[in-house]
Amino acid sequence: MADFSRVIRMIVEKDYATMRLICVFCAVMFFGLTIMQYQSADEMSDYDTAPAYITDVTSREVVNRKGVYYEYTYNVHWYYEDEWHVKTISSQIDPPDQELSEVRVNPVSKKMTIGSSEGSRHGANMTAIIVGILLVLYIILLVIDKNRLEGINRNCTLSIAMGVVGGIITGLCCKIVYSDSRYVDDQGIMIFLTALFVIMGIGGIIGKVLIASNKNKGKR
Repeated sequence: MADFSRVIRMIVEKDYATMRLICVFCAVMFFGLTIMQYQSADEMSDYDTAPAYITDVTSREVVNRKGVYYEYTYNVHWYYEDEWHVKTISSQIDPPDQELSEVRVNPVSKKMTIGSSEGSRHGANMTAIIVGILLVLYIILLVIDKNRLEGINRNCTLSIAMGVVGGIITGLCCKIVYSDSRYVDDQGIMIFLTALFVIMGIGGIIGKVLIASNKNKGKR
């Protein structure tokens, strides 16, 4: 409720600069998610298919400040390279598909995934649409903002601050995941997040330079 009221306040006060910054940040995040899902779809197209089934499905009700949701726990059994494997999975999103009959296995790492290339590609298409909507919303907010130059300047300041702080934090996380083989699966996302914050910082600096240049030209 508090987050929703904050959004309403920004609209009433016509705080277009903050709304544009939120649009850009979300668009970049969803764009990165789109790229990662397309890459995942391409990778899974080379995975082996193995027969599988689900057992021992349990669920429990979890209550927190955001509401009530269910956490599901179940075992996935799959047959690969002449032996059966089993993995316990916990999910707070959707109940498991108890009609599951096959899974995908990475032939190199031997890791199993319930997802599919088609599912990842569908998810990528959906996030790409969200990116388009956010960019259109950004343009609309830019057009109706009478103080757009001042707002863009403020956006650049926030981008630099977020880029510096976020870049330092994710950079340290990158060092951690690359120094421990247990976190090898997290290396891609950490590199993406670090690059995202670096780009935000550089973009903010470039924006401020361009604004200062236009102001100097206006004074001449």
